[in-house]
Amino acid sequence: MKFELNGLDDLQKNLNQLSKNAKELDGEHSVPFDELFNEKFMIENTNFSNIDDFIEKSGFDFSDIESIDDNELDNFVSSNTDFESWEDMKSAAGSEWVTKRLGF
Repeated sequence: MKFELNGLDDLQKNLNQLSKNAKELDGEHSVPFDELFNEKFMIENTNFSNIDDFIEKSGFDFSDIESIDDNELDNFVSSNTDFESWEDMKSAAGSEWVTKRLGF
């Protein structure tokens, strides 16, 4: 009995592209806030349409993020987003960014 498999060339092409995309993601990356927290992410996960609105309404100085009280920022995030903390929000945005970069 013989089976004919179609589409393996496409699968190989997709795997090669995935591998290339993964290599490009190796190491550390500096991602602009508006790319990491893109409009789609903000609309789906927060009470804001973009990261600039989030920052403005928060009242925090994100240009000196180290000066922001973690508890106060976490309270703002938990009250205005689907996340419990700023770290959770960053992690989710980072995961979505990586997934998009991989080509999914």
